[in-house]
Order: sequence, then C-alpha cells, then structure tokens
Amino acid sequence: MKTNLPMLVIAVVVLASNSVQAGIVSLSESGVVSSRAAAVVNGFAEGSFITFPGSETEQRNHTIKRAMQGNAGNPSYLLLGKNPFDNGNWAPGETASSWASYLDGGQQVRIGWNNRGSADYSLTINVDGPSYAYLLMDNRVGDDNAYDDPVLTGTRSWLASWERMETGLNPDGGNTKDWLGIDENNDGTLNQFYAVYRKWFDTSITTGAQSEGRNMYTVIVTSAPVPEPASLVLFGAGAIGLALAARRVRRRPA
Repeated sequence: MKTNLPMLVIAVVVLASNSVQAGIVSLSESGVVSSRAAAVVNGFAEGSFITFPGSETEQRNHTIKRAMQGNAGNPSYLLLGKNPFDNGNWAPGETASSWASYLDGGQQVRIGWNNRGSADYSLTINVDGPSYAYLLMDNRVGDDNAYDDPVLTGTRSWLASWERMETGLNPDGGNTKDWLGIDENNDGTLNQFYAVYRKWFDTSITTGAQSEGRNMYTVIVTSAPVPEPASLVLFGAGAIGLALAARRVRRRPA
C-alpha cells in the first residue's frame, strides 16, 4: 500500500491545532439570596480570594492558601493559627502542606457570600469541552468540626458523588486527603480549612446548596487532560519515520 506522507503530515498538524483548552461559557443560578451574581475569575492560584474582595457584607477578604499539619492533638493534625510561610512560631514537627498545583490557572467561580445559607441554591456551569470541576467546601459544614471533612447529608448529598481528592498534600500519619487553608483576614494566618472534591463533566455540571453559614464554597474549573501539541507532533514524527522505513523495505531488491 502506498503511503501518502504529505497527508500524514497534514493530519498531525490538524490534530495539534485542535488540542485547545476548554473553558466556561456561561453560568446560571437558582435559589439565589445574594445580591451578587456568581462570576468567573481566570487564573486561579494560591492566594486567590474565596469570593468577591471588599468590606461590604457581601464581600470578604478571605484567601485560599496551603494548609499546615503537625502534632496538634486531633485526628487530622491540621493546624489553625499558623502562617504556612513563616516558620518563626512553628512547634517541632509542624510543617506546611504542599499547595494543590492541579488548581493553578483554572477558572474560578466566585459565588455570592449570602448564598451559603440558602437551602435551595444551585449553580450550573456550562463549558465548551471536557473539564474537571474542583469544589472546595469548609470542613466545619455539617458538624462544626474544623479538623475533618464536611458532612454531606441532606441538602448537601449532591456532593457525595464527587471524588474526594487524596493526592497526599497533607501526609498526616497515613491520611492522604487534600485540605487547603483559609486565611480569613488575608494576614497570613490560617483560620479554617477547605476539603477538596473533584468531578469530571462533558458540557455542563450543577452544584447544589451548602445550607450553612460557613465560608461559602467555591469552584475551580480546569480542562480535562488532552494530548499536548508537542506530544502529537512527536507521535506524528514517529509515524512518518515508520512510513519511510516501510517504503525503503518495499523498494529493497529481492
């Protein structure tokens, strides 16, 4: 069979050019109590605000940072009242956790603060390609305990189907769950914690009510893994090399 090398090269170039990143195209909310509509903020990173910054009732200067752990006398060993970037007041055995780098560069959906107590709240996120939604919820939700996961029952049962992230950011005696710190005054000191959940979706995903007056949850959307353009080009180069080798074999005299 004759191999058409130009067509093979074109196919590789087309594949590489089509490996675009998905993104949020629209949001819709129901059961809204807040006067602030949910909004997309690009470029999520450590130190991003939970919700809209400011001093008004609907706004908070709370930021998201890495957690801390050590021998704090509780099952999770999570530490409050510490600055993960200043070890001047750390006790022996206390360490800062790793940052959840899988969130970096994602599109954050900031939700109006007053929606946290609405039992009817829901948010629908529409995207233009396969994506992951990461949801961060305050540990105290459901049981007023900052040192374990939120309780996902009742109006929060929708979150029970999400994957609990366990990448080992907080290696506290074998517990691999991912937690992030909440700096409620943006002064460096951790005041509370977020548990991290993930769900893959194709075009649309809906989150539900938190139904409790803690830190409102936030959502970060990232593209589902797709082949990198460089990888596709390498694949194509390999295919072309094989085709050339096959052509040389066919042309070799018997």
